[in-house]
This record gives sequence, structure tokens and C-alpha cells, in this order.
Amino acid sequence: NSGKIKLYKYTPEGKVYIVRIAGAGELLGYRAFFTNESYSATAEVLEDAYICFLDRNNFFGLLKRYPNLYLHLLEKLGKDLRCAEDRARDLAYKSSQERIVELLFMLKEAYGISQANGSVLLNITLSREEIASMIGTTTETVVRLLTWLKKKGFIKTERKKLFLIQLEQLAELIPNY
Repeated sequence: NSGKIKLYKYTPEGKVYIVRIAGAGELLGYRAFFTNESYSATAEVLEDAYICFLDRNNFFGLLKRYPNLYLHLLEKLGKDLRCAEDRARDLAYKSSQERIVELLFMLKEAYGISQANGSVLLNITLSREEIASMIGTTTETVVRLLTWLKKKGFIKTERKKLFLIQLEQLAELIPNY
């Protein structure tokens, strides 16, 4: 209902892999909910959050009474499947530079706050390790890429806050954006 939640899994080597960051109004664990399986990811609250739980039997009763809800649910599932397919493709075929810039734009869409000077504050705090986990690279690569983006004038950091500055020029780093 409110707040931000980090969903992650562990790789066989014991590294954390961030599946996604969920915000207010997003569904968590619905695949396991529908298949009546255990949820395989761990959820961690990133900021104060209010989380609602659904009773499986009551929910299926609602679906029977309101068939249009099925259509909305299928649309949501389809969009999430497309995102998962795109992410798999990106990890296989895009450079770390492209993936970090795309992540910055995704965070802008979800958590961006426009500033008077034209920059955009990303209203979410992520460590370098978390960013690396989200784009499938090493922390060292993320540090190197963020330093390069700062030197180019595309981003600015102030006390753990990240600002996107030259959005049009930043977007040019992503082919077909």
C-alpha cells in the first residue's frame, strides 16, 4: 500500500540478486499465490511501508463474483512477463553502460522528482552493491560507471542522493531509446 520493498534471491554462489524494487500499489508474490507454492524471493523493507495481505480463498471468491478482475489480472501478468523477458535479453546482450543508464531511467520513472533546476532527484537510496545486483554486474563496474557518468555531467550525487542532470544526452547512451 505504501513504501518500497526490495525483492531478492541468492545465487548458488551466495550472492544477492535483486529481482526488483516494488513500490506502493504493486503486487508481490502473486505467481506463488496463484500456483499455491512457496515464494522463492526474500522481501526487505527499504523504507517505512504498509503491506496488505490477501487471503487466497477470499481472493478467488472475488474473482468468481467479478470476472472483469480476471482481465485486469491477466494484463498485469502479461506486462510483468514482458518485463522479465526484456530483462533476460538485456542481461545477455546489453553492455553494463546501457544497463545502468536504463536502470537510472527506470528509477526516474518510478521514483523521480523533478527539481527547479531541471534535474531529477531519484527518491530512492540504493547502495552500489544493490545497483550492481540489479544490472547483473560487479560493484567495481558500477563505481566505475557512476564515476564516468559524473565526469560527463550526466549525474550528480549529494549525500547519498542521486540526481539525473542532462537527461537528453544521457538517453543518447542507450541505442533505440
